[in-house]
Amino acid sequence: MAALLWEGLQARRFKLEADPAVIFAHSIEQQLPAISSGKFEGEVSIEEALGFKRAA
Repeated sequence: MAALLWEGLQARRFKLEADPAVIFAHSIEQQLPAISSGKFEGEVSIEEALGFKRAA
């Protein structure tokens, strides 16, 4: 039973690791170049994010 559960979890992990969004997120977290088809324009500091929130 445990072996079947592990195989299922492992298959799910491999599927997630191949997802373009996960690959993108891992690149950003590791400060590596990231390829995006979205609107990502770069990171902001927490201070910038809070400032944007106050201004909105």
